[in-house]
Amino acid sequence: MIALSDVEYLITLILASAYIKGERPLSAMLTSQVESGKSSLLYEFEGNRWTEWVSDATAWGIAKNYGKKLKSGELRHLLFPEFSMPSSKKYETVSGLDAYLTGLIEEGIGKITTFALKDIETRAPYGCGIILCISKEDLALKRKRWFRIGFLSRLIPISYTYNEPTKKAIRNYIKLRQYQQDKKVKLELPPEQQEIELPIEFADRLENLVPRLIEGTNLFGFRWQRHLQRLAMANALISGRDIVNLADYDKVESLTEYMNTDCHKEI
Repeated sequence: MIALSDVEYLITLILASAYIKGERPLSAMLTSQVESGKSSLLYEFEGNRWTEWVSDATAWGIAKNYGKKLKSGELRHLLFPEFSMPSSKKYETVSGLDAYLTGLIEEGIGKITTFALKDIETRAPYGCGIILCISKEDLALKRKRWFRIGFLSRLIPISYTYNEPTKKAIRNYIKLRQYQQDKKVKLELPPEQQEIELPIEFADRLENLVPRLIEGTNLFGFRWQRHLQRLAMANALISGRDIVNLADYDKVESLTEYMNTDCHKEI
């Protein structure tokens, strides 16, 4: 997609993180102004193995329809192109979904014993990553609660905006109907999870990036350390290596420009 190659690559790394043995899949949140192409970009990845494209959902619906795949590890990422849809329901339903996804992302889901789910396999011991798209304006309404319940810190925030040359290029892309030539991204990933080694020297280097990413928050940065390490390991994986090296660190460091919710990175 026009101008979004770095963001596309970040999504690639996040999906590739599901293939790292001993690590939980990464999760992310794409945010920008309305009309910034977030949903179209995510749609490019629809159909890749271990992923599911979800337009609308509730906690009950995810457990009911995907419980078995989540338990077996067959499903590793849920893709939400328009998170405003599942988050537009009544407060209790939305709160239940937020809490369910918060647990699903990191700890996984144990046995749920509620009346509605008593006969449904709900366990997801391996956890599952999510990638959601949300407008800058909608995020502003949800930020405080998401931060309070720990949902926000579990997601790598990815934001951007467009400069004038890019806006012009996009207008021409539309006028010439070049969107008819858009193709899905089919990732070349191994059939099973792989062992990826992370030398301590590169873990140390990644740690030095954390203070900038948590500036202005009350976070300790522990989750960010995991996020960055998994990104580096994912970069090694898709580069055909089983050990992180300087090239992986450099790539992750360059991509941190997008890892915020400020939408200040112009492309």
